[in-house]
Amino acid sequence: MYKNILARAAILTCTIAAGSLSAQAADLDATPQAKGWTGFYVGAAVGAGGVNHEIGVDGLFEFDGFGADGIFGSVYAGYDYQIAPRWVVGVQAEYNFGEMEFGIGAFVPDLVLVDGFALADYNVSADESWSVIGKVGYLTGPDTQLYVLGGYTHQEFSANFDIFADLGGFDIDESDSYGFDAGGFVVGAGIENRISDKLSLKLEYRYTQLEDISIVGPLEVTPSFNTVRLGLSYKFGDGERGESPDFAAVPIDWTGFLVGVDVGAATQVTELDLDLAPFAAASLDGLGAEGIVGGVRIGYDHQVSDRFVIGAHATARASSVNTELDILGFEVAEVEENYEISIFGRAGYLTTPDTLWYVLAGGAYAEYEFSIAGEEVASFDHWGYVVGAGVETAITENITARLEYRFTQYEDDPLDTGGAFETTNSTHTALLGLSYKFPVK
Repeated sequence: MYKNILARAAILTCTIAAGSLSAQAADLDATPQAKGWTGFYVGAAVGAGGVNHEIGVDGLFEFDGFGADGIFGSVYAGYDYQIAPRWVVGVQAEYNFGEMEFGIGAFVPDLVLVDGFALADYNVSADESWSVIGKVGYLTGPDTQLYVLGGYTHQEFSANFDIFADLGGFDIDESDSYGFDAGGFVVGAGIENRISDKLSLKLEYRYTQLEDISIVGPLEVTPSFNTVRLGLSYKFGDGERGESPDFAAVPIDWTGFLVGVDVGAATQVTELDLDLAPFAAASLDGLGAEGIVGGVRIGYDHQVSDRFVIGAHATARASSVNTELDILGFEVAEVEENYEISIFGRAGYLTTPDTLWYVLAGGAYAEYEFSIAGEEVASFDHWGYVVGAGVETAITENITARLEYRFTQYEDDPLDTGGAFETTNSTHTALLGLSYKFPVK
């Protein structure tokens, strides 16, 4: 079972810390890090997220869906061109590697089969991919840009099936491996911040939708991804436009209370474990769900030095994240996240006066609803913890924009089946937000 949460948090935290702390001297200076943004660049990124597989037969049934999550790496190269004092366009090509694996398995012991046992499992993994994208960015300060992106992506998958049975003199030992691929589109948004005249950090959210993939006969699967990646880029030259930006970083005091709004997307993976010992055992990793989320936040930040900011935030969000089964066009069953509340602390580092990179950790509570034929039959809740990272940049002296990634792990939940059935939920969330910081009197 892949649930290495500490590895995710460590990668994100260490990458931010290493890039930021080595980028500048101790004194925070508002002087632009470099000249224009025009030029070639190369870079590498680490990311996390989830994939949801919608499976069905057109006109007959649709199940949305089966899910998987994981971490991945990326290498890329591109070219940016500054077309105006505050506007940048660019193109980028990249290669991504890693895996997001969905699996189902079962074991039947000799107590049931009398004289033998049987086990089987099936795994599908989203492996390497490549993408070509275009970007359009707006400079909020001389060293920070907000951008949107869109383009084409091509994803490779691998699948494995294994079955073994010892039936008292009659053995079955079968296995098969195969691969398939699919193309699709990718859209997203990000924040990039120059931390020296050559280096920049960027945090980026992407939604990827692949084409329908034929499995067997009319059965098709449609994968979609929600991912966040943290990248470090090296730019060649010093800006071919030859001029430093003619505007300064927004002067902002990071100390004070704030209110904000968030909107974003989430992918959830639910692992199901069935233990009917001594008769049988099975696992499904996992059920998938995705949807749009939106909410509000309140908080307080304190700038403890020129470069360091700490704070405490609380957020509440509504959600359309759901798993749904439709037959003949009618909704048969649905599990949906109604809302989530999180309380967390954050610690951040100012790479430039107007841009804060931070990590966060805290607790989370979520409520879910189970419906049959559109009617609620049960509701249940989950408690868990949340970790993540983000970047926030000043647009004005009181308004900031941010991009934030969160991973939420909920506690194991034994269903009302005498302890035989247990679920484990985890959620990847990307949030774009605006905050208003109240002036300090």
